[in-house]
Amino acid sequence: MRLLFIVFIAICVLVILYKLIETIRIYKKCSEKVDAVVVDMELREDVDKDTLYAPVYQFHYNFREYRVKNKELSETKCKKMMQRHFKLRIDPNNPTKVFDVNAQIKSAVVFIMIPLAFIILMLVIKFCR
Repeated sequence: MRLLFIVFIAICVLVILYKLIETIRIYKKCSEKVDAVVVDMELREDVDKDTLYAPVYQFHYNFREYRVKNKELSETKCKKMMQRHFKLRIDPNNPTKVFDVNAQIKSAVVFIMIPLAFIILMLVIKFCR
């Protein structure tokens, strides 16, 4: 039982580290800053058939116009986002790869909170016996 506890905690820590390292890697790769406007909200369905939305950004970089959808999805169609200006970071080698700092931070926090909650729960169970 103790080994299982240690393995579970280790897996949770690895998941947290993976998300942090991956977010930092993408942030560093997306080194150019651009002004973007949300011009559309693309509808998607998740596995539970819930409707999700992905903002589509439009921006100019090196005298070209790009329209790129964000990979981070939201549960609500936020009409306030339409025509709103954002500061995005893009990969100068591939301007279609964008990094929306606000969306990425929210995603990382949610992704990290789940294994962190499991770690806390396991520690509480272990020390309350």
